[in-house]
Amino acid sequence: MAVVAERFDEALRIVERAEAAVPASSWIALSPERRVEFDELFLDVRVQIRDRQAYDPRMLAALRKIRC
Repeated sequence: MAVVAERFDEALRIVERAEAAVPASSWIALSPERRVEFDELFLDVRVQIRDRQAYDPRMLAALRKIRC
């Protein structure tokens, strides 16, 4: 986890550059209600993939800590 913390700023810059390269017309504005629906959908998908042993549960735990 320390390696992730050490490289967080670098990773954030990569993500920000990638987001900036996406044309404004490609972004979708979601209402708060739709955002909750999408968050739940993505959680369900991550759990299904984890259960199929395609995702390492430790990686998902690290991502959850980073997101929250």
